[in-house]
Amino acid sequence: MARKTPSAEMPPPPRASASTPVLTLAADNHDQPPPTAILFTAQQLADSQPALTVGGIRSDLFERRTNGLQEAGAVIRRGRALLLDGPVYIAWLVARGRERAA
Repeated sequence: MARKTPSAEMPPPPRASASTPVLTLAADNHDQPPPTAILFTAQQLADSQPALTVGGIRSDLFERRTNGLQEAGAVIRRGRALLLDGPVYIAWLVARGRERAA
């Protein structure tokens, strides 16, 4: 099979120079604040908060699509692991507790 040669009409791909960034990282974007997520496993979050248990957190994670935890943005998947954004999870838990208490 013969190799195709590039057409004369196609411009060559742009080359990166020192003044042209190849990839803009979030840290380089000064328009947006840096991420503030503090990630925990279920065990780490339970260890940091005396009122929480690993079983309760895992139950919340299991029902995350129906209890609003996923929509709140507290769950981050990394491979098979489910991590929790601690402050978002606590805010979700407090708001949910207040709804049920009313």
